Amino acid sequence: MKNLHKFSWGLAFIAVGIILALNTLEITNIDVFFDGWWTLFIIIPSFIGLFKRGDRLGSLFMLAIGVTLLLAAQDVMEYGMIWKLFLPVALVFIGIKLIFGNLSFGKKNKNNGGNEKYMSAIFSDRKSKWDGEVLEDSEFTCVFGDINIHLEKAVIEKDVTLKINAVFGDVRIKLPSDVNVRVNSSVLFGDVKNNRPNETIAFTSTVTLEISGVFSDIKID
Repeated sequence: MKNLHKFSWGLAFIAVGIILALNTLEITNIDVFFDGWWTLFIIIPSFIGLFKRGDRLGSLFMLAIGVTLLLAAQDVMEYGMIWKLFLPVALVFIGIKLIFGNLSFGKKNKNNGGNEKYMSAIFSDRKSKWDGEVLEDSEFTCVFGDINIHLEKAVIEKDVTLKINAVFGDVRIKLPSDVNVRVNSSVLFGDVKNNRPNETIAFTSTVTLEISGVFSDIKID
């Protein structure tokens, strides 16, 4: 489903709104803000990402992080255990990456210039440069690494969505000055620095950045 991401979040907001209304009317007494409720902003996008076209490895890794943090918040496991498990789990994901490559359906998609639409930087530094090339919906996953995305000279013919997943990584995104930029971010223990103008200008195209991160910094220019 093309709009699966929006549809799922829409249902989630509708459900929360109905529950809050029923609680207000004293028909129900459901605690929406349970311990670790904030982890849903990692779990839900990651779960949806498993059903979207592209590299599933980043979404699966983020889902594992989100579920682990939720279990810790629910006192099912200790936070200290997360750090002990993080390295072996990361090594397993790296091994899967090396053996099987991207966990994606079909062939890897590339644009005409050879840039990967689904790029991963795991314990490495990667650069994506779209000079004079048509920008398409793309996904970037950064785990203990850095990704620099250069789109200053990209050809943007229509609205596009870039999905950014980052765990202990830094992502830098440089966009043309003549496009609108919409940022939807959920970053835990990190920062999203948006240096773009706040006002919406009547350009023909909009670049939407869907950002999920843990212990990561994302800079948008």
